[in-house]
Amino acid sequence: MRPHIGDLLRGVKRTFGEVIVPSLTDPFAVEQATFMALVLEHIVARWDQAEEFHRVENTELRQALSEAVERLRSASQERPDVRSLLEAISRRVDEEDAAGHLPRTPETVAQANVALKEYLSKLLECIEDGTGADGASETRRVVHACHAYMKRQLEREREWVRIGEFNW
Repeated sequence: MRPHIGDLLRGVKRTFGEVIVPSLTDPFAVEQATFMALVLEHIVARWDQAEEFHRVENTELRQALSEAVERLRSASQERPDVRSLLEAISRRVDEEDAAGHLPRTPETVAQANVALKEYLSKLLECIEDGTGADGASETRRVVHACHAYMKRQLEREREWVRIGEFNW
């Protein structure tokens, strides 16, 4: 559909830079408008990458959770609460796998990612409570895999908000 949001953002940026900013006379307004132009440039650049950003996060979350379910399944036999959580995670990952082939907006994928992160958080809480002595090495591997995912995601998020040399 045309114009799409990226087209609209580029139009606003062009009008802002070519019409509004040049007509400003107050130094403070010029300074603020210049910063707004920088932020708008960032938004325009990131908008075209939004779908890929959320898709990669979704894929890595599903992989981390699937690996955790497989590794912890045998160690959770004594813990009905963990077993129930692993089953819920498995169902949600299966739903995401099926939905991953359908066209989805970046916002829809982002919402799915929030749900998957909630499962990741619950999983780590269960691990902190202990999954049983027989699963200690698998538990360490799951924690390591979850931390690795979180580090990669943090780096992606830092890149996402980076504006030139300016970082939030």
